[in-house]
Amino acid sequence: MSKKVKEIKLGKRGYKAVVKNKKLNFGDGTHIYEIIELSGPKMDKPRMFVDEESVRKYVGEVEIENKMDKLETSLIKNVLSKKKKEKQLLHRY
Repeated sequence: MSKKVKEIKLGKRGYKAVVKNKKLNFGDGTHIYEIIELSGPKMDKPRMFVDEESVRKYVGEVEIENKMDKLETSLIKNVLSKKKKEKQLLHRY
């Protein structure tokens, strides 16, 4: 029999959140806790969360960072391209 895995639908670029039961020890003995394991692109190892809201918040923040990095790279390329064109125009005359 296969064990059914509960997966949280994120709808974000390749992220996968799976609900798992893990034995954790916080000093007062070992207990089984329901945790959410998140894996995705550019993540070297899965991250663990205790609730779905935290997972969604983390993925949202990572996506915003990625968009900002892409925008910054695009702006830098644009500035460098303009400087290169200006330099070429100055050398023509």
